[in-house]
Amino acid sequence: MFVAAGVSIALNEDVVVSDVSLALQRGEVVGLIGPNGAGKSSLLRGAIGLLPARSGAVSIDDHSWTSLDLSERARKVAYLAQDPVVHWPLSVESVVALGRLPHERETAGERRQVLDKIFDEAEISHLRERTMFELSGGERARVLIARSFAVDADYLFADEPIAGLDPFHQLQFMELFRDQANSGKGLLLVLHDLSLAARYCDRLLLMAEGSLQAEGSPAEVLTKDRLAAVFQIEAVGDIEGTPPILVPSKRL
Repeated sequence: MFVAAGVSIALNEDVVVSDVSLALQRGEVVGLIGPNGAGKSSLLRGAIGLLPARSGAVSIDDHSWTSLDLSERARKVAYLAQDPVVHWPLSVESVVALGRLPHERETAGERRQVLDKIFDEAEISHLRERTMFELSGGERARVLIARSFAVDADYLFADEPIAGLDPFHQLQFMELFRDQANSGKGLLLVLHDLSLAARYCDRLLLMAEGSLQAEGSPAEVLTKDRLAAVFQIEAVGDIEGTPPILVPSKRL
């Protein structure tokens, strides 16, 4: 289990995350939701040491996060940043293969077997020889998600991973995230599409103004009152249906 307890983070002396605790178990998809500026990205980055925490403690599988060396951290947690930038004209093959760097002891054959599986699952084999500069924004997003899968980490933290995808590929990758959880991994995803969050996540964490406002099942978190108070919207749909559907309908 990945546990962050009482995490607070400040940027330029401004507190952007205040005393937030969360737990992520293997086998579940947890959605981190909230309006822009709620502190979601800062919480993700601070929990894994990419931002300095003002207070709090983080552990993974009963080990302090800070007690692990960088190679152990890289094998334990994969991180996909929001709007990641690729600065060099690397091939898609090379970018996805970067996900295998923490597994320095594997053979070339073992690495090839893992990568072939990832390319097939992500349906990007036809892009394999192209450079990242030759891809559309959505294609780049799919490749970078595939790179995060290639790490084969116990936990995956992804910041708005489906934001640049068309509806078909949003559904495809939410299904792949669900498959990752079913295989025993824990996933924490920052999401803005409330309907997809309700449909694919086991639990939701709702943040606003740097603090955790609610935690629980989608039906428990996405109530009319919370949508009004936190998002300032009204929505229509059946949150308890199969699949759950929640569509923002009006600003308040």
